[in-house]
Amino acid sequence: MRILWADLAKAHRDLIATKALDDGPFLTRLWYHHLFWLCSFLKSAVTIKASGIGFLVRRQCYRAADRLFGGTREEAYCEKLNRNAETLRGRVEQLKTQQQERAEEGETGAPQERMGHPPVVHEAEDGAAEREEKIQIR
Repeated sequence: MRILWADLAKAHRDLIATKALDDGPFLTRLWYHHLFWLCSFLKSAVTIKASGIGFLVRRQCYRAADRLFGGTREEAYCEKLNRNAETLRGRVEQLKTQQQERAEEGETGAPQERMGHPPVVHEAEDGAAEREEKIQIR
């Protein structure tokens, strides 16, 4: 939960730092500066807890069915979960190595820039650059 909160908090700080919503209506700013992030965190937290509860309920149902009718349903379910977890761990390792290779190759910049999109320059930044150029010309 702390990692989820930290990721959302970083995205929240980044949004506020861009000043993209400063000229927007009050309710839009209220939503994106405060309420959206709280709702996103609560939605994610509830989803995580619900999936954990679902896991426990399914496991208990398989365990009860095994006791009543015999069989290895619970063991098969746990093995399936372990196989899925191993697949995901392998994927994470693969992505980490790709990220490391990109870092070693020296790819820098935002992901949008690496995909070929031009960097976004806000009007305020553009005006400041023009003023700096005028000052240097004199």
